[in-house]
Amino acid sequence: MMCGTKKILIVEDNADLCDLFTITLKRLGLEIAIAITGEEAVERASAMKPDLILMDIRLPKMNGVEATKQIKADPSTKDIPVVILSAFSMSSHGRHAIEAGAVEVLQKPVSVTEIERVLNKYSCTGHEAQTESSSASVSAKRSQETSNILH
Repeated sequence: MMCGTKKILIVEDNADLCDLFTITLKRLGLEIAIAITGEEAVERASAMKPDLILMDIRLPKMNGVEATKQIKADPSTKDIPVVILSAFSMSSHGRHAIEAGAVEVLQKPVSVTEIERVLNKYSCTGHEAQTESSSASVSAKRSQETSNILH
């Protein structure tokens, strides 16, 4: 389990990717919520106060950059780390996402190891992070064994 039970908001409009992320993250002991539009992401972030948001950049109605701006503008959600997931990480959209307040942009496909790294980096603090980093080789081995790739 990653630093106790953590709440992760997955913002993704592709149902298959939502399923893959949900299955993978639940196996890591995480509580998962899903939003499929940028507007829904802003609402859910405010209502549930997740520990981390994994946000697709291309979303219906409101894109991930605009949703990130709104989340960061709200005092009650401004400290929640937002990690952008995109097939276009080096695009202007990725740069705009960082400018909007995202902590990182990951390029799809994303490996389980990469997701675990992000979870450890942004949702663990102090002693828990040290404990998790010392078990990184176990996580990496488990990830290699499953060789799951999230697209």
